[in-house]
Amino acid sequence: MLYGEVPEEVIVEEYGLKYAVDLHGGQKTGFFLDQRENRQIIARHAAGRTALNCYCYSATMGLCMRNAGVQTLHNVDLSEGALQLAARNYSLNEVVPGEDEFLAADVKRFLGDMPADHYDLIVLDPPKFTASKRTIDAAIKGYKHINMVALKKIKSGGLLFTFSCSGLVDMELFRKIIFYAAKDAGRDVRIVRPLSADLDHSLSIYHRENEYLKGLMLYVV
Repeated sequence: MLYGEVPEEVIVEEYGLKYAVDLHGGQKTGFFLDQRENRQIIARHAAGRTALNCYCYSATMGLCMRNAGVQTLHNVDLSEGALQLAARNYSLNEVVPGEDEFLAADVKRFLGDMPADHYDLIVLDPPKFTASKRTIDAAIKGYKHINMVALKKIKSGGLLFTFSCSGLVDMELFRKIIFYAAKDAGRDVRIVRPLSADLDHSLSIYHRENEYLKGLMLYVV
């Protein structure tokens, strides 16, 4: 900012929904612009489903699913501040959350404890697991674990939308991680489509890490 004071909050609008952006304490810029189109893709498949939105932050994906007619939704994040921001977004759009719609919990523990065959749509959009080659092995194990558990417990016919925003984990490696997660989960999984940052996030052919956000839409047989 070149002049004046940065406000505590600004309200933005995307596809008819309003979102509060915490410019001081929010993650990154306070709003994940790179997931704009992915929010719409997820919403288009949410109607009538029982959905779990993991690492929900301000529940932008959850709000899109609510707007699209999801039947039941749980937004899970460890941060109470993130869930307060999520509740603020619901309020801005006059959406009344359902019972236990916001859950403060560690996602890994929540996935481990949740019953099988309960959800038929799961979103995994974790924060960056690694920013250094020294920790990439741990990141691979982390991605594999959460995806394996989600794949093991999702209903047959369910959809898993899984993402990685770690620049050091490219799409080829991410697909391998998901392959081994599916193998260990013992599930037949089909890739419906790859997912990426929206078109306004242009890519440099000289900077591989610029393609930091990648994802997969998976159908679990």
